[in-house]
Amino acid sequence: MIIQGRNGCLVLFWKDKLIAGFPLGQNNFEVYKQQSQDLIIDSLRSNHSIPFQINCYRKLCEKTYRDKINGKKISGYNLQLFCACLLSLVRFNNIDEDDVVFIAPRKKGKGKAKKFKQTIPF
Repeated sequence: MIIQGRNGCLVLFWKDKLIAGFPLGQNNFEVYKQQSQDLIIDSLRSNHSIPFQINCYRKLCEKTYRDKINGKKISGYNLQLFCACLLSLVRFNNIDEDDVVFIAPRKKGKGKAKKFKQTIPF
């Protein structure tokens, strides 16, 4: 399910399969990018090399993809972790952002139906 925010939503794909959608409202795309940046910095402070990080992030994305394909329930925490890992892989230029990220604008509502009151002149 894609949750629509005030400014639209951030939709994430893996291997051309829709994995998750995050609302863009209070949290904009920059906030999600900052989460991935924080993940990278924390891993580097823990003395994990960049190739090791790339490998771990890819494994988590693959596991989330397999769970989605098999119809297993994926927790909200795991989806946020997937988002951070995916954007970290984009940050490392390991995958192309255009292939996995889509920022959908807010869907326009139909609005109220206008009622016309017709009078018959005599």
